[in-house]
Amino acid sequence: MPLFRKKLLSFEDFDGSFNNNNQVHKTLVCFNIGDETPLWKHWGFAYNNPNSDHAEQIILHELHTFLGADQSKMSLKYKLNLYASYSPCFSCCKELCHFLLIYENQIHMHLKVAKLYKFYDSNNQRGLQMLRENGAKITVMDLDDYKECFYFFVSPTDTFQPCTHLNDCSYGNATLESSRAVNVFPLAISILAGGKETRNILLPTVARIYHRQQNVPYVITL
Repeated sequence: MPLFRKKLLSFEDFDGSFNNNNQVHKTLVCFNIGDETPLWKHWGFAYNNPNSDHAEQIILHELHTFLGADQSKMSLKYKLNLYASYSPCFSCCKELCHFLLIYENQIHMHLKVAKLYKFYDSNNQRGLQMLRENGAKITVMDLDDYKECFYFFVSPTDTFQPCTHLNDCSYGNATLESSRAVNVFPLAISILAGGKETRNILLPTVARIYHRQQNVPYVITL
């Protein structure tokens, strides 16, 4: 399985997956888990296995193994951070919810996503809502999150170089993500391209435009 334990990412792999200007057909998820002490207990990253396991499933299997290896761990409380190049699909959301139910009151999960996966799909929206209801914190990565992920999983000594319009893309994703919380779909929103308001359109159309013309800094407002 494409799981890497306690290994650093290359610059190329990080940029290829987390750059908002790239739409790649694979998912990269970085994780770290720790208790009250400053040092992580376990960390690493995983790619999806084409036509098989998703990256989230691979990491969950690893975490089950890690937590079950020593019964003394069962009395500790953990914080789990996940940095994902795409938000999880509905199926992975269900498995993440099941994981949280198994380790209820023991694990606090913070899921940070770079891009939203098929956010026009109502099942994926429902999956993220389920995760929230089961106690997970979900945020769209901003510049500080990218810097943090780069520092932890690529290089603690080099400077992170953000992609073009990173903050604009992050804001747009975050705004679309927030619409899920109020169950508005399809959602009529206003798009401002290059600072100029264009027209009100429906969310599926936003998805097509966003993926086709990513060099334009879209700001999406409710």
